[in-house]
Amino acid sequence: MTHTTTVEKRVSDGSYEAVFATLDITGLDNANNESFDPAAEFEFDEVLGVSVEGLENPDSYVVQWDHLENALYVEGYGGTDPTAGTAVGQVRVKASGDPSA
Repeated sequence: MTHTTTVEKRVSDGSYEAVFATLDITGLDNANNESFDPAAEFEFDEVLGVSVEGLENPDSYVVQWDHLENALYVEGYGGTDPTAGTAVGQVRVKASGDPSA
């Protein structure tokens, strides 16, 4: 895992909790993806979803969360996959989950 996570804010999302956080990806773990386990990083018993809210380099990359693989997938514009070790920059996410399922 070559990213650091800074939790910006935790808020009530009804009976669940939402966490807004910034991940600074300094080098992709693999070609085109970065391991990201919101259950472990945000202490959720159950993860309901993760959305990407913003990017440091939106003109260079598209980032999406794969809930089956617990990874952020990164694609360059034009359909190219960045190589392992690529610095993607900051990715702002919103993760919703149940801290006590």
